[in-house]
Amino acid sequence: MQIIDYNSAEFSLADIHILKELPSEDLRTIEQKCEWIKFDANDIILDPSDTDKHEVYFLVEGKVRIANDRDDSEEISLADLDAGSHFGELSAIDAQGRAARVRGTEHCIIARLERTDFRALLVEVPKLSLQLIEHFVSIIRSMNERVTALTSLTPHQRIFTEFLRISEPNPNGDGTWVISVVPTHKEIASWSGTNKSEVANAIGGLVRNGVMERHHRSFRIKDHTKLKLLAGLS
Repeated sequence: MQIIDYNSAEFSLADIHILKELPSEDLRTIEQKCEWIKFDANDIILDPSDTDKHEVYFLVEGKVRIANDRDDSEEISLADLDAGSHFGELSAIDAQGRAARVRGTEHCIIARLERTDFRALLVEVPKLSLQLIEHFVSIIRSMNERVTALTSLTPHQRIFTEFLRISEPNPNGDGTWVISVVPTHKEIASWSGTNKSEVANAIGGLVRNGVMERHHRSFRIKDHTKLKLLAGLS
């Protein structure tokens, strides 16, 4: 982590989604109130142990992952955020501890705004408060889907569902689907709430049954319909 000097010619909050409705003059004021920080990949930006930190964070550059640990020390990924996102607003609102860990997955530049300044902004700009409520609604709906999957699907079904989520139609137009860059077994386990051994077994079964095949660092899903069936989605 490295504190950096704010330079209006180099850094801006103009691309932060929740702040897009702010007039440029008000945006500049917020930028000057922020503490600007550079994080390297794998740096921990927020942690549940940070009980005395209640700022909100604006992700200006880079990507972060929000995750929690299970009892068996396996990580469960909750969300991946891109530049333009924000996080930390729950603690900024209620002054309670952090709900999850936030880690940079690549080099990041972040603007950190004090809780008092963020709360004042919500009071001064009602439209911003409404946007925040809509953001919370989206998170709740997404978490409901995750909880349903974790409680109603088998470990292999959750892994298959994750493969479906990250795959896309093959640009060759041959009807297959591809996962261009396959995540590590640890990452797949993190998203599916399983473990690396279950991921390896699930992949092996798909390959043996001709549903999927490996191509170096990519996967080709030969039978997308069957994978959906195995995942319990059809």
